[in-house]
Amino acid sequence: MSHSILIVEDNAVMAHLLQFNLTRAGFEVTIACNGNSGFEKAVADRFDVVVTDHQLPGMLGTDLCKSLREMAQYRSTPIILCTAKGLELDRANVVKECGLTEVLFKPVSPRKLVSAINDLLATASV
Repeated sequence: MSHSILIVEDNAVMAHLLQFNLTRAGFEVTIACNGNSGFEKAVADRFDVVVTDHQLPGMLGTDLCKSLREMAQYRSTPIILCTAKGLELDRANVVKECGLTEVLFKPVSPRKLVSAINDLLATASV
């Protein structure tokens, strides 16, 4: 059974690069280009993992994460926040406030993301 992943990323090149690599790794991938669209897609479908950018048009990634955690079907879903604000972000605080599973700093290696998702899903199924 293939796991479904929602990628919320406003940079189309990055979104398609992640989609390509995750699809090659056997995942079903849906892309949303902003926070509002990501939230709508998450409400309409059920995803096994959510990967979101931090700075998004419409709704910040942190706000998206908080909104998802309020929904019963996403309370324990792995959520990964990708951010270019590594030096400015209080990682421990944002993980706690937003219920994040992981924070990755940009530029994100597609290989590292695939590995992180595989690890999270393996841990979740134990």
